[in-house]
Amino acid sequence: MDKEYIVGLDGGGTKSDCVLLDTDGRFVDYLKWGTTSHEFLPGGMPELETELEKMFAALFDRNKIKTGQIRRAVFGMAGVDTKYQKQKISGMIARSGIENFRVCNDGYLGIKAGTASGMGITIINGTGCSFTGIGEAGEMMQVGGQAVVMDDIGGGYIIGRNIVRLVHRDLILNGKPTILSEMLMQKVGVDSPDDLMDELVQKVGENTIQVKHLAPMMFEAARCGDAVAKDYLSKMGKQIAEYIAAIVRRLDLAHREIIEVVLIGSAFLKAADRTHIESMEAETEKRFGRGKIIFRPLTVRPVCGAALWALADSGRDTENKEFREQVIGEIEAHITN
Repeated sequence: MDKEYIVGLDGGGTKSDCVLLDTDGRFVDYLKWGTTSHEFLPGGMPELETELEKMFAALFDRNKIKTGQIRRAVFGMAGVDTKYQKQKISGMIARSGIENFRVCNDGYLGIKAGTASGMGITIINGTGCSFTGIGEAGEMMQVGGQAVVMDDIGGGYIIGRNIVRLVHRDLILNGKPTILSEMLMQKVGVDSPDDLMDELVQKVGENTIQVKHLAPMMFEAARCGDAVAKDYLSKMGKQIAEYIAAIVRRLDLAHREIIEVVLIGSAFLKAADRTHIESMEAETEKRFGRGKIIFRPLTVRPVCGAALWALADSGRDTENKEFREQVIGEIEAHITN
């Protein structure tokens, strides 16, 4: 009988990490790839299928294995936000010859990578902001990630857009003064408020400035004590806490002694100011009591969660501390980027 393997993919908007392990959790290979999100590929879904075919061929050919040798696979991918998207991408993978797999939003990988129990909540706050949860019976819930039709609460793009709004209120509508105005004018390269919007619109159109890249200004302004920025981040933290509460309620997690919330993304891990985090913590404590919600910044790569999930689906005990640490340790040791 041919040897069997598992595959784990963390498919992001910029890059993708794909790992191949044997069914005992031993590392076999790692493949670094570009984006595997249809939202970031110019050709959309058709181009994604081509990319997946290329990626599978590269991984399997160099390891001299066939798709039939893949016992289980987990594909956590940015842009899997609706049932339609999940069904469409699942069809692509099935056509590649892989039979036993699950497709999900990449946010779920944080739960599997960051908690031993494999249940809890993940918040990704990077370019966008999305929330995922896994319950005790494996039930799954995703909120956010649909910035096309609604605000993502946090997320670099929404924060950047609100910086422009707050500056406009300050300079044009006589709103509350904020140092964000000076910061944005300096970023755009203008001396007069009258020139700001014209220059900003032009540079965004030319892609020399991206709205999402303005977001660090909000945290820096808050660090400097700016009341407008601090107020915005405080409200953002409270809104995030509302989403946490919604997932706890929908997945019936409130009876658990501890609910683990895994934090991913630059707005949590690299922010110059913690106002939003302190607000989020205070609001969840108000709702659930002290110590009920445990926030855990993700310290390992999300692809570890994909691999552990595939191993669990194949029957391995991924809650076993020694086995879990072995799998994560080997993956982390072989990914240096």
